[in-house]
Amino acid sequence: GSSAAAENSPFSRLEMGTPDSQGCAFEVTIDKAWSRGFGAHVRPKEWVPGQRVLVDFGPAAVGINRAFGASVTPIRGSHAFVFALGARQDERGGFGFNGATGVLGPMPAVTCYVAPPPPSPKSPSPPPPSPRPPAPPSPPPRPQSELAPGAVQGVMTAATSCGSITVRWSAAQAKAGYPVVGYEVRAEREGGEPISKEAAGTAVEVTGLISKTMYSITVRGRSAAGLGLPSAPLSVQTDPGAAAPPTPFEVPALSSSSTESCDGLELALPELRPGCAGDQTFTLLAATDGDWYTIKEGITSRSVKLQGLDAYASHRFKLVAVNAAGESKPSRSSDALVTDAMHASLTRPPTVRATSSASFRVEWATSPCRSQLDWEVLYARRNATGRHLNWVMAEGDPSPGLLDITTLRCPEG
Repeated sequence: GSSAAAENSPFSRLEMGTPDSQGCAFEVTIDKAWSRGFGAHVRPKEWVPGQRVLVDFGPAAVGINRAFGASVTPIRGSHAFVFALGARQDERGGFGFNGATGVLGPMPAVTCYVAPPPPSPKSPSPPPPSPRPPAPPSPPPRPQSELAPGAVQGVMTAATSCGSITVRWSAAQAKAGYPVVGYEVRAEREGGEPISKEAAGTAVEVTGLISKTMYSITVRGRSAAGLGLPSAPLSVQTDPGAAAPPTPFEVPALSSSSTESCDGLELALPELRPGCAGDQTFTLLAATDGDWYTIKEGITSRSVKLQGLDAYASHRFKLVAVNAAGESKPSRSSDALVTDAMHASLTRPPTVRATSSASFRVEWATSPCRSQLDWEVLYARRNATGRHLNWVMAEGDPSPGLLDITTLRCPEG
């Protein structure tokens, strides 16, 4: 069915699709000046992330500026667009987009349906590769100094726990006049900072590790000539956590390098807490106006990039810590955040310039990501003590970023 906005618009005679007949329903949601833009909403019969949805405007020339909850690709030589569904539908069960058209009269029918997946190209099987002689082995990397210790051999696991790994190895070969005085042991995991430990002998316990996580261990000998070659890496997994982690005490925050895309942002996250009751991964929860939902799981890095968010809504986030023994309660909520790196311009004070004894020009920053925003300009007079009196809405129809206010003379003259 059509929206109330479509009843008195150039789209009043649209043939609206229905989920039962065409796989999705098209609906106009914002109907003002079509030369400036319109908003629309599409509700597929079934939400399958990555599924393609086709919206065809027939002979009507329509351009799409932004899509929310789906990525959009125009089809050359037509006025049709293919939308690839994102990870999650909106609260109305679909996705939205902003567009513009120069059509002044009734629009032709808009068709909207779930497009079938493209056929897989069939190609003949490639011939079996001809046998090649094995490549010669790569020479080992040179040590920092010819007189530094040789590569450590025989690195093996001696013990593991949910927060530590104990390794031992054979003594490195010393060079003449430069005896081995110690070892550097390095533990690295995917998405985390490496942990280094110094050892005087040929065994050491590396602590401060994340539970049930795979680490790559290397050992290098040290002498007065410097560090020698690293050993072959040893892959070791720590033991599972013994207890569910506590509630995270830090909350997600907007990263200083946040993405500039209109539907995305980057969040800075705390470090995973090590130990037997520490964190193995983080789960990120999100909410706009409704219930909290899981937006990303299995996070091990200090930041996460999100896409497909609504540029017209504010978003809040919580963290849940997870290990093999269970998960924590959600953290406190983050501040309300909005997408793109230019959003701060929307909260800057406007600039005002007097254009006559009774008129002003008011200008303010806008965001290209939010072309459908409506603006209201308020003003207030000050009394003799400098106190603001009641705020009043200025007359006129503000264009994006500009309003000329006329006949605004104070009662006292």
